[in-house]
Amino acid sequence: MGSNSFRKSARAAWVTTRTIPQLGAGRWFELPMRKLLILALDETLIYGCPGATSADFHAAGIPVIIRPGAKSFLERMATAFDLAVWTSATSDYASEIVRTLFPCAPKFLWCRERCIPWFNPEKRETEYVKDLKKLKRQGFDLAHVIVVDDSPGKLARNYGNLVRMPPFTGGADDFLALLASFLMQLVNEPDVRRIEKRGWLGSRRVNPII
Repeated sequence: MGSNSFRKSARAAWVTTRTIPQLGAGRWFELPMRKLLILALDETLIYGCPGATSADFHAAGIPVIIRPGAKSFLERMATAFDLAVWTSATSDYASEIVRTLFPCAPKFLWCRERCIPWFNPEKRETEYVKDLKKLKRQGFDLAHVIVVDDSPGKLARNYGNLVRMPPFTGGADDFLALLASFLMQLVNEPDVRRIEKRGWLGSRRVNPII
């Protein structure tokens, strides 16, 4: 499929529950709800490295290295999920990354202002928590929301929705290809929170939580 036809089909797919007529029967039936796949940016899909001498592109003046396989990963995921971005980065930086990397516009782009700042006394630094109650208030069903992030502390209030990604700081890896295969197994799960995801990289099989 060409890139233009792919973008058109992906843009047309921003729906949740879809109802279409059943051919020849005069009845209606529901297709399964498309799940919402929320992606972090830094150290998940890319690595922003101030001072780097080589980079794939620049965002808000910062050199950015793309994780191997990121573009093909996003194209594949856009055929099966509604894509969104939630990052603790600033909006100017995040917007440039999304425009460069994503094959089509995400359902939403939420940045640092949508996170809840929390001071970690052990690390003596401010961390940013992503509370999925904000999504629930927008009408999203958390049973159908998956969040991919390299920092599990940011999903401390919603571990059941988290798929933890090994952090990327440059170099070669194939984690996104492995992640794509795992996520495709979740497409038809009635509640992603009931699936054990902590060991996904080791087993790469879907196992219900007992």
